[in-house]
Amino acid sequence: VSIIDTHTYSPILLSIAMSMCINDGNPIGPLFFCAVWLTTIVGLQWYLFHKGYYMGIGAANLFFTNKALADKITTGLTMMGLIVIGGVAATTVKASIIFQYVSGDMTLSLQEQIFDRIMPGVLPLLLTLSVWYLMDKKKWSAAKVVLAIIVFAAVMVFFGIM
Repeated sequence: VSIIDTHTYSPILLSIAMSMCINDGNPIGPLFFCAVWLTTIVGLQWYLFHKGYYMGIGAANLFFTNKALADKITTGLTMMGLIVIGGVAATTVKASIIFQYVSGDMTLSLQEQIFDRIMPGVLPLLLTLSVWYLMDKKKWSAAKVVLAIIVFAAVMVFFGIM
């Protein structure tokens, strides 16, 4: 399945399925993912196998000579995946500051009176971008990132910041 990059397609479907069951644990999400993924991937593999069998070496020549089409399809799927994953990250990643600045009778909530007024959702955005940076640029594994998030959260909770 070289036309549909499974590294892009699967996260898109998983993001949609997760958003279906994130609030109330609806079992439709996993069923949706399994049904759509299996029908599209198996159907596409069957079609491409038969098409490749009948075209022979001409199939490879068609794909390699039309590199612009392959690049456009890959770019379009990548952009759609980024949009879906960005939307899911914006609605599912939760991070807030519980620390409050107190001076005399005045209490200033950092989250509500500063961060949410400047840019609502800026902390989940920063957390998501940090995870992306560590995984993409620093080549951290998913297990290492999860461990780092757990340690970071534990430190923030210990100091009463988050």
